[in-house]
Amino acid sequence: MTAGKADLLQEHLAACVAQLAWCLVPHQPPPADLSLLARAMISDAAAAFDLPTDELPSAAQLLHEAQAQLVWRGEVDASEREEWQAERIQEAWAELLLYRELAEQE
Repeated sequence: MTAGKADLLQEHLAACVAQLAWCLVPHQPPPADLSLLARAMISDAAAAFDLPTDELPSAAQLLHEAQAQLVWRGEVDASEREEWQAERIQEAWAELLLYRELAEQE
């Protein structure tokens, strides 16, 4: 893999982690559908960069990195995140599916 492609892969994985972090609630385990989303992100990255999935971070590693990015802003923030979590996960799935459709068109 070229250095440019490796950099692009790292940027892509960082964007996946940021999107997963946006869907998490502080001090709560990730819901099952978010774990599935992380697995789908890894699978799509493997396909896009023509790599076997075992050469990429696991879904658990992505979620761990996402949890590390969370900033605790108090109970109000946690409550709001919990309230919007399902919608944020649905939006992230919709974005992933859109990227899949675009990739199939190319």
